[in-house]
Amino acid sequence: MRFSIIVPVYNVEKYIEKCLDSIVNQSYQNFEVLVINDGTKDNSQKIIDEFEKKYPSKIKSFIKENGGLSDARNYGVDRATGEYILFIDSDDYIDLKLLEKINEEIEKYENLDVIGYNFIQMNNNYEKTETMSKPEVHNVSGEEAIKTLVLGKQCFEPACGFAYRLQFWKNNKFEFIKGLIHEDFALIPLVVTKAENVSFLDYYGYYYISTSNSITRNEDLEKEKKSVKDILIGYDFLVNEFEKYEFKNEISKKLVLSYISNSLIFKLDNMSDVLKDDYRKQLKMRNVSKNIMTDTFKRKIRKLLIKCKFKI
Repeated sequence: MRFSIIVPVYNVEKYIEKCLDSIVNQSYQNFEVLVINDGTKDNSQKIIDEFEKKYPSKIKSFIKENGGLSDARNYGVDRATGEYILFIDSDDYIDLKLLEKINEEIEKYENLDVIGYNFIQMNNNYEKTETMSKPEVHNVSGEEAIKTLVLGKQCFEPACGFAYRLQFWKNNKFEFIKGLIHEDFALIPLVVTKAENVSFLDYYGYYYISTSNSITRNEDLEKEKKSVKDILIGYDFLVNEFEKYEFKNEISKKLVLSYISNSLIFKLDNMSDVLKDDYRKQLKMRNVSKNIMTDTFKRKIRKLLIKCKFKI
């Protein structure tokens, strides 16, 4: 089996059919789909059952108690049998040639640990609103890939933007932190960095649906408080892991630490005013600004401007 596609499901009856259709109709067919019902309360399971009946050799349905997205993904990884794993959120969908394009890259370069591809962001009406791309690279080290991403000023932590070699994932004992909202931020930079061989395709293969009830867009204050707490937990985890990791190139370490630090700081831009003072205290306590690079005059000025703007 070449690919195991892990699809966590929770209250997505409006979207799950389009998601699964885009998977089962791939031009490349050597894959399994692990659909993880994470305690959904709507009619999603009925739709999953129909797909399992129609595609019994492809769809593997699992039902578990609700544990959140991280828990469902980890559950799927534990049961995957493919050489590579992909994570697809059940309210999104993929291009019909995505697996074919990834497989072509795998066959061209042996032992790729991570293969990245580009995003198209869509609204609820499936209208394109934005594109998110990675600089094209082929068969480079994880450190070089991180360097390329950060210097290219690209957001790269969405887990759904990559395929991962399962043995590489398991050898490193990667797991999404259960219960976190920003679970991708807390893991994917580490995954890419530790990879021995990485490729990024110049190919838009993933359609991300920005739904009105998305966790990252929800304006409920209690959920925003949790979001703030969780991104700090993710930052602490990453800093600890990167400090332990033996980088071959010191500039790659500085770049990735600068990236995650900037991610924390710029969260202030979209934060409710009532939360900002305490969040600034948390940033100061961690001395987050120390990781902003100042190796050039331009970066020194930028760091000064950031510290003044965000009062950190």
